[in-house]
Amino acid sequence: MTDLAISCIISLSMLGPLAWKWELDLRLVLAWAVAAGIVIGGLLHAVDAVHPLGRAVFLLLDAALILAVSAAALLMRFYRRTERRPPPGRDLIVSPADGTIKYLKPISPETAPFSSKGAESVPLSPPLSGMAGDRGGYLVGIGMSLLDEHVTRAPISGRVVHLQRIPGVFLSLKKREAAWRNERLIGIIEDGERKVGLIHIASRLVRRIESYVTPGDFLCAGQEVGIIRFGSQVDIVIPGGLAPEIRVRVGQRVHAGVSVIAGIRTGKEETAMDVKELEKETLHGS
Repeated sequence: MTDLAISCIISLSMLGPLAWKWELDLRLVLAWAVAAGIVIGGLLHAVDAVHPLGRAVFLLLDAALILAVSAAALLMRFYRRTERRPPPGRDLIVSPADGTIKYLKPISPETAPFSSKGAESVPLSPPLSGMAGDRGGYLVGIGMSLLDEHVTRAPISGRVVHLQRIPGVFLSLKKREAAWRNERLIGIIEDGERKVGLIHIASRLVRRIESYVTPGDFLCAGQEVGIIRFGSQVDIVIPGGLAPEIRVRVGQRVHAGVSVIAGIRTGKEETAMDVKELEKETLHGS
């Protein structure tokens, strides 16, 4: 019983700080840490009963096995591919990624605000800068953790009309400037008057953004478009000309190809969430 308790303490002390640092689901990680500690501690206790290991060896083996098994489980979870069924309807924009909504920002025809008070703006990368038009639009940021499925998906059905890799640095996504300084892969999906932009943003741990599509490909909503390896962010640019009705909030969990980011309305009514409301949501979520 003592060996199991020691193993659980070792597991929690190693995995708990990592979960906090990488902003993982603490309940899930801590539950895994306890389970791994019990199983590995029990296994080593059984081995020690037959071939005495000594306390130092037991502790080293326990820590090494917990890390190895946890890393293997993380990789299996990271590279998993689950079937997604987008909700029916051509007037919906679904999430391109699994993760948490980091911000909802109103954008002008040429720039997007990146300070919590909206006082600092940066230019949108062309051709995204030409998407907003006179009515501006919205920028929705989705942060992905290491526990999220990292396959990204098409938010609408349409043809890939632009795909461009923009070299950059690899800052932590906790830094505000990472959204426009880090390496990015930008794309535009268009179907008639419907058009959305996607921005895959690399993080400090990411060294590869892989695209499964090429310009000219026609995609169905929810279809796989790429993968970002090991923690990252995906932004979606929604032109104001689509009269979008934003249906998510900062801090909300979303799932690629399933969760609805916005509804598209054919009329010219004002959107359900106006600029002031979006700024309040972004400030509250910062």
